[in-house]
Amino acid sequence: MAPRPRSSPPLSPQPPPGRPPDLPAAAGYPLGRWLSWQRHLHYLGTLDPARAQVLERLGGLWDPRQQAFDRGLAHAAAYAGRHGHLVPPVEYIHDDFPLGRWPATQRTRADRLTSERATALAALDRWWNPPWAITWQRAHHAARQSGEGSQTQAWLGTQGARADDLHPEQHILLTQLGLELLDTPASCPDDSLLPPRERAFGRERAAARAFLNRGHLDVPQRHIEEIAGEDVRRGQWLSNLRRAVRA
Repeated sequence: MAPRPRSSPPLSPQPPPGRPPDLPAAAGYPLGRWLSWQRHLHYLGTLDPARAQVLERLGGLWDPRQQAFDRGLAHAAAYAGRHGHLVPPVEYIHDDFPLGRWPATQRTRADRLTSERATALAALDRWWNPPWAITWQRAHHAARQSGEGSQTQAWLGTQGARADDLHPEQHILLTQLGLELLDTPASCPDDSLLPPRERAFGRERAAARAFLNRGHLDVPQRHIEEIAGEDVRRGQWLSNLRRAVRA
């Protein structure tokens, strides 16, 4: 009697064309593509709820960008808690994380950050993205931490000599370091005697000068600058001024 042929093991069900399998079964499986598909199904509302619950335990699965931001924020919080600010050197590494570059990247996105992210960063350091050069902010913190050394006094003397070119909030920071400033660039004793349009122009000019400390005047049209506690729509003002000049 001829031996019975052995039955082949059942084949694994094949996914529909264009869809990766539900689970990575072997080493070398394109996990990134699989996760992208799970996110797609979740977005469409067609992912099995039980599977969604299992995947949610991984944390940050549905929004990898938010997960990346939260990771950077955790490192930033550790740094700010130790140093009292969030302007680390660009090449600074914290626990194998490029922390120096992370806040620099957030600064380039400042006008596009969600209010939640902007609030979280400001909670760590109010001046994490100041309206003046970030190098000045680093020098300020170096002076604050070094105390009353000769280098600190020399730097403060330089700032006092160029006080008229500084932002009003820079004046406050310098005053906190013990530097006495006789005047502020945002106003003058006779400012209240000027016509309203002249006072408005003076505020806008002060805002433009403060932004210029960053090295350019390429101001987004919706940008708002705070000058002496007052919001100045500097981007719109510069746009109107350029239009008037061209006309």
